Amino acid sequence: MAAPRQTLTLPPCWQPAEPPAPPDTEARRARDYLRGLRPALAAHIKGRDYDVHRLVTHYTAQIDHILTALYQQTITNPAIRLYAIGGYGRGEHFPASDTDILILAPDDSTAADHAQIETCIAHLWQLGLDISQHVHHDHDLNTAASADTDLLTALLENRQLAGTPHPIDPARPPLIARTAYIRAKQQEQRARDHKEEQHGQLEPDLKNGSGGLRDLHMIRWLSAYCYHDHSYTTLIAKNLLTANEAAALDESRDSLWRIRFALHNSNGAHRKNTLDFGQQQHLAAAFAYHDQRNYPAIEQLMQHYYRHTMRIRRINQRVVSLIEADHQPPQPAIPLNADYAAKNNKLILRHPEHLNNKPHQLWDIFHYLQQNPTISDLHPDLVRQIRRSRDRLTDIATRRDADDRRRFLALLAQPGNVYPQLKRIHQYGLLYRYIPAFAYITGRMQYDLFHQHTVDQHTLNLINTLDQLVRPDPAYPEAADTLRRLKHPAILYLAALFHDIGKGYDGDHMHIGAQIADLYARENDAISPAERDLLVYLVKHHLDHSHTAQKKDLADPATIAEYAARFPQRDYLDYLYLLTIADIRATNRNLWNNWRASLLHNLYRQTRHLLEHQEHSLHTRHRAERERAKTLIKNAHPAAIDALWANLPDAYYLGESAEHIAAKTEHLLARGDAHAVSLSAGYPPRLTISSPHPADILFARVTHYLEKHNHNIHEARLYSTHDHRLTIQQYTLDDNPPPAPDLAADLEHHIADDRPPPPLSARLPKPAYRHMTVPAHVNITHDPDHERTTLELTCKDRHGLLSHISRILLAHHPHQPRQNRHLRRKSRRHLPPHRQRTPPADRPRHHRRPATRPHAGAAIAPDPVTPCLAATHKPSIYAAWRVQQIRR
Repeated sequence: MAAPRQTLTLPPCWQPAEPPAPPDTEARRARDYLRGLRPALAAHIKGRDYDVHRLVTHYTAQIDHILTALYQQTITNPAIRLYAIGGYGRGEHFPASDTDILILAPDDSTAADHAQIETCIAHLWQLGLDISQHVHHDHDLNTAASADTDLLTALLENRQLAGTPHPIDPARPPLIARTAYIRAKQQEQRARDHKEEQHGQLEPDLKNGSGGLRDLHMIRWLSAYCYHDHSYTTLIAKNLLTANEAAALDESRDSLWRIRFALHNSNGAHRKNTLDFGQQQHLAAAFAYHDQRNYPAIEQLMQHYYRHTMRIRRINQRVVSLIEADHQPPQPAIPLNADYAAKNNKLILRHPEHLNNKPHQLWDIFHYLQQNPTISDLHPDLVRQIRRSRDRLTDIATRRDADDRRRFLALLAQPGNVYPQLKRIHQYGLLYRYIPAFAYITGRMQYDLFHQHTVDQHTLNLINTLDQLVRPDPAYPEAADTLRRLKHPAILYLAALFHDIGKGYDGDHMHIGAQIADLYARENDAISPAERDLLVYLVKHHLDHSHTAQKKDLADPATIAEYAARFPQRDYLDYLYLLTIADIRATNRNLWNNWRASLLHNLYRQTRHLLEHQEHSLHTRHRAERERAKTLIKNAHPAAIDALWANLPDAYYLGESAEHIAAKTEHLLARGDAHAVSLSAGYPPRLTISSPHPADILFARVTHYLEKHNHNIHEARLYSTHDHRLTIQQYTLDDNPPPAPDLAADLEHHIADDRPPPPLSARLPKPAYRHMTVPAHVNITHDPDHERTTLELTCKDRHGLLSHISRILLAHHPHQPRQNRHLRRKSRRHLPPHRQRTPPADRPRHHRRPATRPHAGAAIAPDPVTPCLAATHKPSIYAAWRVQQIRR
């Protein structure tokens, strides 16, 4: 039983000065009053169940009193009327809300009237409120509202504050057709959704996000415009909304109101409707959430928020669809077959009672939609029936029915058309009922600054990406052909559903997810033992391909051999490759780029070759590439090529295509021992640099130049000739920004100087990073078997980080003998803000095993902890760099 709310003692109401003060003085008094009122109201924010309605109502009433008083002091003609409109007219004026007002003047208003209106508005702006004023004459108001649905909607919620009583109702008669108004509101909703899709859900918008306050307002706007009722009464009477749904909407509205009111009263809230990371931490504490094992307070708050918004959106979609249908001309149902008919191009059951008698028909409904894309959607009546019967349709007995399970798997066996149905299934609250473990990740946020969405939404995005792989796309090399060859596509989609289902538990989410998937498959007669093994493997190893591609040296045959040995069967590689592509793309659209695609595809291609041609070693392939490169090199004698190659380490060519080997060889033959820079055409942009300078000086100057000019370095490879006369370095860049035409010439001039570069100027951290604290961590290890030392650095990302590292290495180890090195930049998930410990001054902590000092130089490429964490400065909160010195 909930504890009773405490009685609120509200601050005193606004009172005009006695005797009356001049308008300027009165406006200043009101401004000071409001400044004191906000913290007085904020003092009542205690726990997550405070009486937000009384606080909002009291604050709105004081705005009413103040605006009315200023109107009376500045306007003498009562025919000039003042209205509260929009959210303010609705009676929902939050402390940082816009104050929407309408000043309506008579058609015969004079110049003196206009001067008084200007004076009134000037004094209103002195209050410190965000005034949004609309000034119109009687004759032009309807014309303006007809052309602007935002103004029309604001007028729907008007309250007259002052002047001669004159009601405004844009719905009587309707200024635009009701169907046009419904379409306009739907289009606005789609625009909001598109914007959220671009920015993700990490820092949600309480007002405009999916399931936010605008979705609530939308239902009331349509009710007011179409049925002249600002409440839910008419919707319930017309069977467009149930009483339970209305109560659920009110409950979710109250939850969002409490968050928004607290957000508006927070000193650190720079965006009044956005729950940024700092505000999430602040509100979790203010609402008395407490950390639990594997369930921090901030995650509890946000899961509470997301589940309410999911409920609002689910009800919104159904009610809006019913209102739309209610305003369409009556149409008879068109029979489609013995079970289904179409009404307004939406699917209905010809015999609704069959759904109760045949629970397996639930999946048949979605399968019919899958096979008949001309049917736009389920009819709202059918959706309501499914929602009313969903507990029985997905009870234990039904879930264990072999025929029911086969029908569900059949939905997943249609690559290219799975996402629309799973999205509906999840939206109707069926997915977590059918797979109970899915409930645990529904609405669960992921605090790693890479995932832009909750776990359940990320999973659906992954499935959507798998659908997109059906169509050939250069962004996903060989993916379409690979997907088409799969024997068990349903298992791939099932692995997608389960891949992150272990998140939030105590332990490795991959192993926990594999256990959940294994249990599901063992209880499922529709899944064979071989399919179960494949499913469990994919869930347990869904990060392996990304880790290897972005962390290991793919030019090393031992890396490929070790990775290939992990696969029990050849086709496991195909499934894992597709799952990895979709996982990264669904995590954050900014993480996917051609560079990352090339890494994943390169690993896939080499591993596939080894699994299919065990008798041919990768070394043989590399030798063949070098021989083919000789035929591509122009204007060079074979003896000169052989002499050059004899003075270069094998690593300089290992893993390269014949075209790249030829280009690098031509660079060295043409430029000799001079400072030289070549920029390759195509993607990814690659720089080949040669210089007589020592490796550490060259590395420091190159990274300084590139980062100063905002180039993102994906990979760097550092070599030297056997006679130590020449340092050779190769840099792979991102194409955003694209390299300038004069980059090579400018960089060539820059590296001619052998002085250490100056520090790069500091830049402000990205807003999302302000609340993230990442301890710097250095790990140095020595591998005697492979004769190499590895330095790994993990720290908060910032502009010029690699340049800073290069200068530290240069300062500690000036002019070390030239050796071959391999650097790879690694971007890894940050510690969530609620799980961080901050060392003094973010000081690096050193671990040496054994205490072997690294040499300057190296190989840099992305090394994420999850497939979605990849090498790019832009989305990562912290960067990790691996530096290997390899003695050959």
